Amino acid sequence: MKVFVSSLYFYPEKIGIAKYSYEFAKYLVSQGHEVHVFTTTPFYPQWKRYAGYRAKLYQRETVDNIIVHRIYTYIPAKVTSLTRILHEFVFSFLLFFVFLMRAKPDVLFCVSPPFFSMVVSAIIKKLKKMPLMLHIQDLQPDSAADLGMLNNSRLLQVLYRLEKFSYDTADLISTLSESMRERIVRKNISPSKCFIFKNWVDFEKLEKGLEPHRYHKLKRKLGLNGEFVVLYSGNIGVKQGVDTLIETAELSQMAGDDIHYLIVGNGAKQRDIRYQSEKKQLSNVSFLDVLPESDYFSVLSQVDICLVMQKKQVVDIVVPSKLLDILAAGTPVIATVNRESEAGKILKRIPFDVIGEPEEPRALYEKILSFKQNYNTLYQLRHEQRQLAQQLFDQNFILPPVVGRMKSLVRSA
Repeated sequence: MKVFVSSLYFYPEKIGIAKYSYEFAKYLVSQGHEVHVFTTTPFYPQWKRYAGYRAKLYQRETVDNIIVHRIYTYIPAKVTSLTRILHEFVFSFLLFFVFLMRAKPDVLFCVSPPFFSMVVSAIIKKLKKMPLMLHIQDLQPDSAADLGMLNNSRLLQVLYRLEKFSYDTADLISTLSESMRERIVRKNISPSKCFIFKNWVDFEKLEKGLEPHRYHKLKRKLGLNGEFVVLYSGNIGVKQGVDTLIETAELSQMAGDDIHYLIVGNGAKQRDIRYQSEKKQLSNVSFLDVLPESDYFSVLSQVDICLVMQKKQVVDIVVPSKLLDILAAGTPVIATVNRESEAGKILKRIPFDVIGEPEEPRALYEKILSFKQNYNTLYQLRHEQRQLAQQLFDQNFILPPVVGRMKSLVRSA
């Protein structure tokens, strides 16, 4: 097959959607397919164009036999709801003309977000009469409404109509979880074309990255010596509510314990979180930018506890991708998430209560302390979590059926 993949986020970005778009494209190539990825210059999560990439209208490169087409987009210096919409719209607008000028592929695979790329892909499908598969990583209009980021009812109505047009036009729609699939079907979309395409773990790559000496080197760099380390790694944005962790660290410092909080990542709220930590003069908090993958896996496998955080109103829209790596590495997890969220449903399968109340610093601190004082629980958690990840998220079980669906779609077309 000749496959076009539309994904705003892509290699060399290392987290979130970029990671999965890259690994899926790589898998398609390994199966003998010709893959073209349409993306922009890397910018996430720092919201700054990576070194070595210029703000050109169009540039092309080859990565692991994947032909990568990089299209210009506006990258805001300050991320707000408005500037983010503009950022995604510029990319999608230019993507339309790039698609229009190219010969049609056997199948177009569009990753959303961004929302407007999904709409553009639906229009191109109608114009060029080619198979279209949408992969929904986040229901953006729903997220914006649920989190209060978009309160204009007329604008939301327009977005929902465009969303409905895109879903109706697509031949296949995949998404991350059953709750997300149900939410799409409730928008009066045929259940027969909606299926679950979960994020996954490459256990082989994970095993290669588990090198404890990298973590010990990092501990020396941070001046840590025997502290109980609690890690938050991932996007520092609106949905995560990482400011709760700063308040938890303040309680911890007041108690005079030996717990150290390591915050790794970038995002729209990073500056604010750093400022809060400095203002409170927290000596038990360290910050690092996104780590290279080998360092990340080493840190993940060696810290004492890893946190997954969501705000209270995030119920069933997003499954944090970092949760998969945490489970696969066997790192004891505490998740401050809604128990009825998709993350909550997964974690309830572990025979220990690892779920805490979102946005409750005192409750989070007490849960960390109780885990710290019970070594046997931590030891058993490592085994239980890894076993769960192998059952649910091994890429060798997830990717082949999806490619099979794409092939069937191409044959029927």
